[in-house]
Amino acid sequence: MGLLGVQAVVSLITLSFLQKICPIYSFGRWLLTRQNIVRYLYPTDVELKKLTGYGQKEQNVKKKRGGYKEQNGGAGDGSFMVPRSIELSLSSAPISLIDVLPLRFYADFVFLLDFSFCTTIVVGATYIHEHYVSPADNEYGISSLWCLLLILFSMRPLLSIVSSYKITQNSGEIVMCIIFGFFFLISAMIILIINDKTLEFHIVPAHKQFVDSANEFLTRHQLEAVGPGSLVTFRVVLAVLSGFVGSLLIFPGLRLAKCHIDSLAMFKERPMMQVVSYTDILYPLFLLALWVPPISRLRLVGKTIPGTNLEISDVHFDVFREALIALFILSRLFLLRYRLQAYLNTACTKLDGMRKEAGKISNREIQGSVTQVFQYLCVVTLQIIVPVILVTALLLMSASLSNANVPDTIDQSAVNSTEGTTPDDDVVQSVKQHIEGFTISLSELRSVFSAHLLQCILSYFMWFTLYACTVTSFFGMFYYTYLVRS
Repeated sequence: MGLLGVQAVVSLITLSFLQKICPIYSFGRWLLTRQNIVRYLYPTDVELKKLTGYGQKEQNVKKKRGGYKEQNGGAGDGSFMVPRSIELSLSSAPISLIDVLPLRFYADFVFLLDFSFCTTIVVGATYIHEHYVSPADNEYGISSLWCLLLILFSMRPLLSIVSSYKITQNSGEIVMCIIFGFFFLISAMIILIINDKTLEFHIVPAHKQFVDSANEFLTRHQLEAVGPGSLVTFRVVLAVLSGFVGSLLIFPGLRLAKCHIDSLAMFKERPMMQVVSYTDILYPLFLLALWVPPISRLRLVGKTIPGTNLEISDVHFDVFREALIALFILSRLFLLRYRLQAYLNTACTKLDGMRKEAGKISNREIQGSVTQVFQYLCVVTLQIIVPVILVTALLLMSASLSNANVPDTIDQSAVNSTEGTTPDDDVVQSVKQHIEGFTISLSELRSVFSAHLLQCILSYFMWFTLYACTVTSFFGMFYYTYLVRS
């Protein structure tokens, strides 16, 4: 079986790579520290005093009780007040490894990126072996397990970020997660009842195949044939999971929209990059349309590619759709650097907004507002990259199941008789019997949870993830463009 073959060897090599090489050459660390992203340094007390002339006035303060009394409402902790209209320019510095190590969620980000890179290697190597070297051995096994772990690991940071929101009387973050969770729950219920002629998830035939296989499995083992859940239960479970995923993707969508709007200000002198940024935001709409047969599959399948005699088949269309999703992933990775820089530039934007206000502000408040932007860098990075990794994991898992073989018949013949054998032979035969029993049980489970069923579920969740990212990012652009500015 594939569980004990090439997949295991590739997985062990990749695990060694993840343990030994990634701490030295990390893909996640490279994204943060090797792409010329700069951070802004907070102004020191000396700089603020020099700009306000506070140092000269400080010499005229009278000495009281062995200490100095700060003027302008200053305290004994070194804080002092400065005018909000102060002409202050922030100095910048490239991000180094020493800077990002203390940041919250930095370890989660690096591990998630490195694990994603290793998962891609495992799935790619397994795909090449099963489709070109040994096509007869195609089975879903360890490579699918890698993808499943990647899905779970990608959801964990989002859960940690949401759980950090405090549940108080004015906790708008939790309320927004609940509202969008119910919105996506209702949306999923509506989407799942649409027939395959409009949205091709093939949920109904996949569920029917699952029910038939499960009933056959129960009958074969002489179990009570209660059977699996009905189609309504199956749809409700998918809808609940969809609502949960959508509630976690609301703030990543808002963050992406904010970084997109801020990056457009960076691209004022680069119209080509503005086109790329707008295309990246609108691109998921085109991907969603690929699951609508009247405007995608039915218009392409059966047609001949111009200049060739090759006729487009359903398999070609599926490969074409997967290639376009891969292009979407590469586009988001390409623009990650610019969007992170746009986020870090909000430190300057905060100071510009401060200058438009009247009155005075503490030096600690100015320094804290600038420092806070950099402290949340890894949180922002996770919010932008996790939806991309989630789509990547679903795409890789679907590719690993694309040509998996499920045995039509399962050999359940008895093990060879052990009569007339020695005690050592009895032990060998007993071990062999247990191994064959485990193999038969695993094959039977694979016949129940077939690759076709899993691919239909993955196809639905891939579409729904793109749908949730599109809805939340469009809502974020509306929110930051019209509601916040108004």
